[in-house]
Amino acid sequence: MIDKKDMIVDLDRKTIIIGSDIFSIYLIKAAYERIKQAEGIAKATGRPLTIPDNFFMYYDMVNRNEISVIAAARSMDIARSKFYRIKNLYEQGIITRE
Repeated sequence: MIDKKDMIVDLDRKTIIIGSDIFSIYLIKAAYERIKQAEGIAKATGRPLTIPDNFFMYYDMVNRNEISVIAAARSMDIARSKFYRIKNLYEQGIITRE
Protein backbone atom coordinates (compact mmCIF):
# COMPACT_ATOMS: atom_id res chain seq x y z
CA MET A 1 0.00 0.00 0.00
CA ILE A 2 1.28 3.44 -0.89
CA ASP A 3 1.25 6.10 1.78
CA LYS A 4 0.15 9.62 0.84
CA LYS A 5 3.46 11.02 2.01
CA ASP A 6 5.24 8.91 -0.66
CA MET A 7 3.36 10.71 -3.46
CA ILE A 8 4.18 14.01 -5.14
CA VAL A 9 1.40 15.68 -7.10
CA ASP A 10 2.45 18.03 -9.90
CA LEU A 11 -0.68 19.90 -10.97
CA ASP A 12 1.13 21.90 -13.65
CA ARG A 13 2.15 18.73 -15.49
CA LYS A 14 -0.95 16.83 -14.33
CA THR A 15 1.13 13.95 -12.99
CA ILE A 16 1.62 12.03 -9.78
CA ILE A 17 5.09 10.83 -8.86
CA ILE A 18 5.34 7.70 -6.70
CA GLY A 19 8.93 6.73 -6.02
CA SER A 20 10.65 6.82 -9.41
CA ASP A 21 7.43 6.26 -11.41
CA ILE A 22 5.40 9.07 -13.02
CA PHE A 23 1.68 8.55 -13.65
CA SER A 24 -0.77 10.75 -15.53
CA ILE A 25 -3.66 12.02 -13.42
CA TYR A 26 -5.97 11.10 -16.30
CA LEU A 27 -4.71 7.51 -16.28
CA ILE A 28 -5.33 7.21 -12.56
CA LYS A 29 -8.79 8.76 -12.89
CA ALA A 30 -9.71 6.35 -15.71
CA ALA A 31 -8.55 3.38 -13.63
CA TYR A 32 -10.54 4.62 -10.65
CA GLU A 33 -13.68 5.02 -12.78
CA ARG A 34 -13.32 1.47 -14.13
CA ILE A 35 -12.97 0.10 -10.62
CA LYS A 36 -16.07 2.00 -9.44
CA GLN A 37 -18.04 0.85 -12.49
CA ALA A 38 -17.01 -2.76 -11.87
CA GLU A 39 -18.06 -2.43 -8.24
CA GLY A 40 -21.40 -1.01 -9.35
CA ILE A 41 -21.96 -3.86 -11.79
CA ALA A 42 -21.04 -6.39 -9.10
CA LYS A 43 -23.43 -4.69 -6.69
CA ALA A 44 -26.18 -4.66 -9.31
CA THR A 45 -25.67 -8.34 -10.07
CA GLY A 46 -25.87 -9.18 -6.37
CA ARG A 47 -29.64 -8.77 -6.59
CA PRO A 48 -31.40 -9.09 -9.93
CA LEU A 49 -32.77 -5.82 -11.28
CA THR A 50 -36.09 -6.36 -13.00
CA ILE A 51 -36.86 -3.81 -15.67
CA PRO A 52 -40.55 -3.20 -16.38
CA ASP A 53 -41.56 -4.11 -19.94
CA ASN A 54 -42.75 -0.57 -20.63
CA PHE A 55 -39.78 1.21 -18.99
CA PHE A 56 -38.28 2.57 -22.21
CA MET A 57 -41.63 3.94 -23.37
CA TYR A 58 -41.88 5.95 -20.12
CA TYR A 59 -38.16 6.80 -20.26
CA ASP A 60 -38.68 8.39 -23.69
CA MET A 61 -41.75 10.26 -22.45
CA VAL A 62 -39.82 11.65 -19.48
CA ASN A 63 -36.97 12.76 -21.75
CA ARG A 64 -39.45 14.57 -24.02
CA ASN A 65 -40.94 16.24 -20.89
CA GLU A 66 -44.35 14.75 -21.61
CA ILE A 67 -44.65 13.32 -18.09
CA SER A 68 -42.73 13.57 -14.84
CA VAL A 69 -40.55 10.89 -13.31
CA ILE A 70 -43.10 10.58 -10.50
CA ALA A 71 -45.92 9.89 -12.96
CA ALA A 72 -43.79 7.41 -14.92
CA ALA A 73 -42.76 5.54 -11.77
CA ARG A 74 -46.36 5.39 -10.54
CA SER A 75 -47.53 4.09 -13.92
CA MET A 76 -44.99 1.27 -13.73
CA ASP A 77 -45.61 0.68 -10.00
CA ILE A 78 -41.95 1.22 -9.10
CA ALA A 79 -40.14 3.67 -6.83
CA ARG A 80 -38.59 6.81 -8.27
CA SER A 81 -35.21 5.59 -7.03
CA LYS A 82 -35.60 2.42 -9.12
CA PHE A 83 -36.53 4.50 -12.17
CA TYR A 84 -33.36 6.57 -11.73
CA ARG A 85 -31.25 3.44 -11.08
CA ILE A 86 -32.41 1.84 -14.35
CA LYS A 87 -32.08 5.18 -16.19
CA ASN A 88 -28.48 5.65 -15.01
CA LEU A 89 -27.50 2.08 -15.93
CA TYR A 90 -29.01 2.58 -19.39
CA GLU A 91 -27.30 5.94 -19.94
CA GLN A 92 -23.95 4.45 -18.87
CA GLY A 93 -24.39 1.68 -21.42
CA ILE A 94 -24.53 -1.06 -18.79
CA ILE A 95 -28.00 -2.16 -19.85
CA THR A 96 -29.53 -1.88 -23.32
CA ARG A 97 -32.95 -1.90 -24.93
CA GLU A 98 -33.72 -5.45 -25.94
